[in-house]
Amino acid sequence: MSAPLLKSAKSKIEERLRAIGRPKDDISSDPNEPFVKKWDRSLEKFSNVIEKYYNDNRQSKEEFDKKKGILEEIEGYLAKNVFNKPISGIQYEIKAVVPFGSSASGLGMKEGDLDMTICVHPPLGKRRTEEIKERSNKILSEIYKKIKSGKMLKGRKMKDMSRIDGARVPIINGLVDDVELDISISMTVLVSAQYLASKFIDAYEKYNRKFILLAAYVKYWSKTKKTDENEDYYKTVSE
Repeated sequence: MSAPLLKSAKSKIEERLRAIGRPKDDISSDPNEPFVKKWDRSLEKFSNVIEKYYNDNRQSKEEFDKKKGILEEIEGYLAKNVFNKPISGIQYEIKAVVPFGSSASGLGMKEGDLDMTICVHPPLGKRRTEEIKERSNKILSEIYKKIKSGKMLKGRKMKDMSRIDGARVPIINGLVDDVELDISISMTVLVSAQYLASKFIDAYEKYNRKFILLAAYVKYWSKTKKTDENEDYYKTVSE
């Protein structure tokens, strides 16, 4: 009973592959070779390309530790020197400083940036966008003053530090010890989706490394294809 079903499934796969056609890199001269074999051979080559890209470009442990050190230093300084008193009449409490984007998802590549968000209380509802933006700008203004004074990140090499208050999400941006840094504020009760995803990615890396390789390559592929016109599409594909 299972043999005919298995044969039928293989036949259907073969038919669909024939409808697609031969792989572009197929050099077989055998006219009778099944398309399943042709595509198996082609996909194995592509798998090697994906693995090589990841091995050549993955973030090293030293780079990760460097970013982690910057993040932890910022968190410690903010708790003691910025959020220790009211900002524009509001006493905020710093709950955490967490990475997001590739910094959190486990897909960081060589010379990648460090995106971090400062989670503060009291929280505001997601619909209160203008109020969130106003408060975020006031908090970032205080942080930026500390950076420019040389008191924050003291002893580290900083370059092109700026505060971008007109963006949809206000940020502080610049280079710290040659690491591109983006700092934003979160006033919601939610945790960064990428931060949560990192825990699942850690598990995948432990039990099935192929997932990490593929995810990193898809991210690279989307960047090479992305333009101003199709950015939303490729962002959706990558996420």
